[in-house]
Amino acid sequence: MSSSLIACLTDFGGRDPYAGVLKAVALGIAPSSRWVDLTHAIAPGAVRQAALAVWQSAPYLPEGSILLGVVDPGVGSSRRPIIVAWDRLLAVGPDNGLFSYLAAASPPQWIIEIHPERIDPPHPTSRTFHGRDLFAVAAARLAEGKPVESLGDPISGMTLLPTPRLELEAKRGTITGEVIHFDHFGNAITSIGVLHRQGESGGLFGAVVGHDYGKKMSGVAALDHEAGQGAAQQLDPVVDRDDHGHGEAGPAGVDRGERAVVVLGSGEAGHWGDCRRRRES
Repeated sequence: MSSSLIACLTDFGGRDPYAGVLKAVALGIAPSSRWVDLTHAIAPGAVRQAALAVWQSAPYLPEGSILLGVVDPGVGSSRRPIIVAWDRLLAVGPDNGLFSYLAAASPPQWIIEIHPERIDPPHPTSRTFHGRDLFAVAAARLAEGKPVESLGDPISGMTLLPTPRLELEAKRGTITGEVIHFDHFGNAITSIGVLHRQGESGGLFGAVVGHDYGKKMSGVAALDHEAGQGAAQQLDPVVDRDDHGHGEAGPAGVDRGERAVVVLGSGEAGHWGDCRRRRES
């Protein structure tokens, strides 16, 4: 599979030229390829945040795209450089869990460990900038039509991050998830997906996020997802469906890794459930 589009995600930030250098190297090898900057604002070394961003972005990339991910706190160590292949997408980056959530959603067809000598790097490979010297080069070789298998050897698996917490307790009527990320707007993204009332269409369980740990909140509103953020902002911070199908809570005093508990209510208008936050002990 070949492609002319490279979509890049890094933790390089915008102050230094590192992200621009990646693009320059790739386009120097494959000048006809197109380049999309997904984000360079991943927190330094935050592999889990990057894995979530990869999962969020991948469905919107054109078929045949190459996703170049460089969030690599283990650069210079024994961690492997890999290419992960799906029917419609190739991903290039370090074997540190970066592609975990995407692989969990859709198991890859194969995984290749990149051999540096096979990608024909245009300059020597450093120990600390594999993004420039290894991953950008491999992505560019794929963009110019090199077969995946020509750049390395197949391996049987890759590093996977723990799956975000999600538990259903039928007797108690609760679904317990985990706050996994805060976006630019302060929304807390949870591991709780879209919840529909059984036997009915279009209903989404919404819940107020309280500011006291363990406190059961009242005044919970049933929020239809068609109402969107405008309706949510008229209430206290509300759990809504985000653009990727995960529970999204408006700005509130929660921390990453805390539990987000949705208590399923009676389903009556204006009181479908509530949400309690508790620190893990």
